Amino acid sequence: MSGACAEIPVDISSRFNVLGYPNGGYLTRLAAETLAGRSAHPDLLSINASFLGHPVAGPATARIVELGSTKSLSRATLSLIQDDELKAFYVATFTDFSRTTGATASHCAVPQLPATPCHACVNIDTLAIPEPMRSFISQFDLRLAPGALQNSGSEHTATIEGWISLDDEVSPTLASLPLFADAFPPPIYNIIDRAEWGSVPTIEYAVHVKANPGPGPIHARFVTKEVRNGLLVIDGELRDTGGQLVAESRQLAKFRGTLGNPSRAS
Repeated sequence: MSGACAEIPVDISSRFNVLGYPNGGYLTRLAAETLAGRSAHPDLLSINASFLGHPVAGPATARIVELGSTKSLSRATLSLIQDDELKAFYVATFTDFSRTTGATASHCAVPQLPATPCHACVNIDTLAIPEPMRSFISQFDLRLAPGALQNSGSEHTATIEGWISLDDEVSPTLASLPLFADAFPPPIYNIIDRAEWGSVPTIEYAVHVKANPGPGPIHARFVTKEVRNGLLVIDGELRDTGGQLVAESRQLAKFRGTLGNPSRAS
């Protein structure tokens, strides 16, 4: 019903904290799972997030407003409230992939780049990752393509590629895709020295889901084209082990590092 409202208690876990605060991808997964429980359609199609504050682990309230449903789509908003303050706002659309029909075409723009095989990638635990990030990345089996984050410099590009899965998730869920798309190191780290790395807090975050992923890890590739006035955009593609495109993401974020040795971003 359009305009129907509900307030649901939620618990924000500390499991996915980064620098003391819950990761934005985790919060988006939490919002997607909460909204799915009230949607007339089972499958997340898109979710857009605006982060207005810094929620912390602990109790919070999800204020849901249902925007209405059609035969193929349901829409709703979710306001994440903590300590009487709006911390994040989400707009989501749900569908039923088992019933969607219509024209389909892949590779309409450029050919798909081949994925580096998972077995050839390097476990991120073996890389020189800042200590505050280690608790977060330890929640995943996260592997990066060889060379990533190891020899940053002007000859590299602001691209990150690899594979990701959760140890407690046999098959990835649709709600996990927003978490995976925000779990990799920022691509800008690949072209600057570690001493110049800084936090990259998310301002806006959007994930468009294409299909239910098959079992196994998810392959992801992210790119940043430029940094301008301390802001950057991260574009991502997520595919399952069969090569099926299961989600696309775009993130607008602040860059709090430095560019003492500027180089091209793409």
